[in-house]
Amino acid sequence: VVYTSTSKVYAPLADRNPCAETQTLDYRSPYASSKGAADDYVRDYARRFDMNTVVLRLSSVYGVHQYGNEDDAWVGRLAHSILRDRPVTIHGDGKQVRDLLDVRDLSALCATVIDKVGIAQGEVYNAGGGTENQRTVLDVAARIGEVTGHEPRLEFVERPDDEAEYYVSDIEKARRDLGWQPKFDFDRGLRDLLDWAESVR
Repeated sequence: VVYTSTSKVYAPLADRNPCAETQTLDYRSPYASSKGAADDYVRDYARRFDMNTVVLRLSSVYGVHQYGNEDDAWVGRLAHSILRDRPVTIHGDGKQVRDLLDVRDLSALCATVIDKVGIAQGEVYNAGGGTENQRTVLDVAARIGEVTGHEPRLEFVERPDDEAEYYVSDIEKARRDLGWQPKFDFDRGLRDLLDWAESVR
């Protein structure tokens, strides 16, 4: 069992250093609470019943076939909205930082933990793009505008209390244990997403 948890289970970072799996957990929304509870169960099944379970704590995943809505898949939402000249709601000032992971790299990580379950059993791994693929929300919107030639129409609203100003995954554990690291840099992944989004307009 490969369980896709979320980076939202972590407590807010006190500084702007990437978040390792050892970071304190602190569930600050019903979504984080439900993910965190399942996260605990999955790890306990490995410890208690020797089951082949692994937890992946996902950061901001994006890619081809992503539509996105107000609450998740924000890169896809920006892409489709900007392409269609629709206004985009930005929570806060848009300067919050996230690391971005192409869904193809996430799929590769899932396959890797299955292939290497002897190592990965009962473990938790951050699944993110790491420091190389960190961007602000405004950076992503601007880049979509540059690539598509469509001017982003941004509308700013208050940032929710449970949305961190900075979150970047420390993915060193997955590199070390499993030999995995992202292969699709964000600029390439974004272009692929935009090509697909253009084809389904």
